[in-house]
Amino acid sequence: MITVDSCLCFKLETGGLIIGWLSIIGNLLFATIFAIFVILLCVFSCQDMAEQLDLETCNSFRGVFIGVFVVIIILCILVAYAAWKLIQGTKARDHFKVKPMMILLGIVTVLSALQILTLTAAGIVNGLIQFVVDAYFFVVIYSLYDRFRTEYESGGNNRPNLQYQAAGKV
Repeated sequence: MITVDSCLCFKLETGGLIIGWLSIIGNLLFATIFAIFVILLCVFSCQDMAEQLDLETCNSFRGVFIGVFVVIIILCILVAYAAWKLIQGTKARDHFKVKPMMILLGIVTVLSALQILTLTAAGIVNGLIQFVVDAYFFVVIYSLYDRFRTEYESGGNNRPNLQYQAAGKV
């Protein structure tokens, strides 16, 4: 597998922290926005939105929108948690904590590659740009994972979180 020694112009560890923090901020922001949408859909009735939407369409799809938005909120929270584990794993040099974000980025990279198959020019260009960025971030996180795993295996350390142990109990 391809590995890199840096993330753009930063050290690999710094790049992992930047990816983690940006993922947390972005996903919590999206979760908040979709939570506001769910609240608005629950507070306002279809009668209030009749000017913007067809009343029949609003009544039939309101529950579907709420369900989809709740699923999106849950996914955003799970990705934010994986990003938090990435930050913890980067600080502790623990490859076990970096792996969930690496798996998620691998899935996102495959999905963005599938977006290239759209039939519109804008979809193809968007898919290519997103694929290149996602693939690069995947390679960065994989490189971080590989570095930490190599350190773990070569050191013979059976406890990756040794730095969190109480003093004198090593």
